[in-house]
Amino acid sequence: MISIIMPTYNRAYIIERAIQSVIQQTCKDWELIIVDDASDDHTKDVVMKYLSYNIQYYVNSTNKGANLSRNIGVQYSKGEYLTFLDSDNYWPKERLELQLKIMKEHCNKRCFFYGKVKILDKKNEQTVPHKNLTWNELKKIELYDNVVDMNTIMISKSLFLESGGFDNEMPRLQDWEFVLRLLYVFQIEGIGCESCLSFNEIQENSIGRDNSKFEKAIFILYKKYMCKYMKTEDLFHFLYRFMYNPKFEKDQIQRIISKMALKNPDLLFVTLKQLQEKENETYQNYDMLVS
Repeated sequence: MISIIMPTYNRAYIIERAIQSVIQQTCKDWELIIVDDASDDHTKDVVMKYLSYNIQYYVNSTNKGANLSRNIGVQYSKGEYLTFLDSDNYWPKERLELQLKIMKEHCNKRCFFYGKVKILDKKNEQTVPHKNLTWNELKKIELYDNVVDMNTIMISKSLFLESGGFDNEMPRLQDWEFVLRLLYVFQIEGIGCESCLSFNEIQENSIGRDNSKFEKAIFILYKKYMCKYMKTEDLFHFLYRFMYNPKFEKDQIQRIISKMALKNPDLLFVTLKQLQEKENETYQNYDMLVS
């Protein structure tokens, strides 16, 4: 019933944990398709130990990226439903069982299913999203921030193919782009689960740490979705978040904001209006002090 797609690249030191979390699932009606993106470590040796289970292993001839590797995995899949597991993530053993139960309750709807993810980064830990969201809440929040982790999604293969799969041009944030496309372009409802469905342990060489790829990806998202579905005032607040984000260098922030402002000139007027209001507030405070 369920095809699990796992792209991997040089994760020999950690992929075994991800595989074990699939094998230990209380729901046993699954196949695991691992697409090795031309690893040059001993990933193959680790995976070969598990081929007696319902696991298929494919190796790309050259490095093609996570997006294309996931799409390749889907081509080989036979299940009615698709889920995705990165090789540096792992699942609680009830993950598939919990989502199948929710899925059966909404079997007549055009929808995808997702849950909470626990993100572990050295000493920091956070759960996303913090609460279960309605479809309208998800649509609004998702424009500002990606709260749907790909490792928690379950979707029918037919809906996945209808929506076009993953965008191979996205250098990062492919899960964010995919979810926005489901919600806004195809009007597919997102149904959340109260439980934590995945654990994401951030790696030192994770693509999530590559800010140059983030810069390219966020502007693609901006052109495709934020410009179309956000009000100008909301776009301003979206930009404002980057101005004070400690993860990015000053020149990166300037490039992101200038590109977005050029794409939507109205932002310049909103920015000037905000600055004027702030300046007026400063003068009013000063007048109160000296009067």
